[in-house]
Amino acid sequence: MFEQVDLHLTSLGDLAELSMQLSCKDKGVNEAAFCKEKVIVRFDPYYLCPANVETLLGDPAKAKPKLGWVPEITAQEMCAEVVAADLAQGKQHALLKANGYNVNLTVE
Repeated sequence: MFEQVDLHLTSLGDLAELSMQLSCKDKGVNEAAFCKEKVIVRFDPYYLCPANVETLLGDPAKAKPKLGWVPEITAQEMCAEVVAADLAQGKQHALLKANGYNVNLTVE
């Protein structure tokens, strides 16, 4: 799970409004991340696979010498891309709803 996440996106133009600091409470399946007492991230038991091993660890450092692979972007850049895509979709949904269209949201 996660201990503490600091998400600072102030240098990414349109994403500046998403600059937030998250605090985490509880552990395991009860763990959740909050921003100003509002739940931002929560564990979804639907995705719990009890048959899986306790810890899955990978070492991407092995990929370079064995496969010649190197990452093209950092983990922080990847997270920023995900947030940007979610923000764009949220803006699209808000625009559709504001103009009288029904927006069916799917939750996976």
